[in-house]
Amino acid sequence: MRIVTVASSRGVAWIGEGFVLFRRQPIALGALTVLYLLSLVLSKLLPLVGGFAPLLLTPLLSVGLMRAIRDVDEGRGPPPKQLYSGAWDDGGRAWPRLLMLGVGNSLAAALSLFVSSLVDGGALVALTTGEGPDSAPAHPMSMAYGLIVFTLLYTPSQMALWFAPMFTGWLGIAPAKAAFFSLIAVWRNRGAFLRFALAWMALAAAFSVLTQVLMLASGAQTLVVVLLVTPITLTFLTVLYCSFWPSYRDIVIEGDATSSAPSDPAPAPDGPA
Repeated sequence: MRIVTVASSRGVAWIGEGFVLFRRQPIALGALTVLYLLSLVLSKLLPLVGGFAPLLLTPLLSVGLMRAIRDVDEGRGPPPKQLYSGAWDDGGRAWPRLLMLGVGNSLAAALSLFVSSLVDGGALVALTTGEGPDSAPAHPMSMAYGLIVFTLLYTPSQMALWFAPMFTGWLGIAPAKAAFFSLIAVWRNRGAFLRFALAWMALAAAFSVLTQVLMLASGAQTLVVVLLVTPITLTFLTVLYCSFWPSYRDIVIEGDATSSAPSDPAPAPDGPA
């Protein structure tokens, strides 16, 4: 396996390529997105793990979603069962490694929430656990402070998990090493990922404005708003997931997974996408 450094302009290009991938198989990819989200929501019903179940299962399901998007990129139509392909990757040996990544994800989220609660008095924890606004502290800025602390602490773990499910599911790399390699890959391409994140934030802001306009135009009629906003939201989320795949395709050159560390050629020059 080799990790390469791409031009920072590629970050915005990944979003455009996400739209292209969505246009190839809009129904299949949209259905997989619904199935992915539904699986995460229903996982909260699992005993013992409860609210942490989505964090545990995200690596397992995300590797299946990326395989489906990869199929579309290579001209194949992904079947719905592809979402759960992480369960049988590497001859059925991948899923314990993927669950280990999920355990790490859960621990990182729990630790980040705990530290943020020391800053905001538990406001962010109350919001994420659905305890309601009554348990939130009175200071209006406390939630903002807690969110900043949570983001700063949780972002490195998300960098470590960005490519790790594919590394361990497809290439057979141990979870800890996969997370380390993913962290290296994202850090080396931080310019591209920063542009990627900022571009999606701008699109999310535009989407929020569009939603408000649709609500005003419909007179805030619930049914009309749902009928208008739901397909737009589904498209938005599906393109978001589709845009993840080009980052892997650009940065990771699959090969010998037994190498002790990923190599890195000279950075690509910045230029037009």
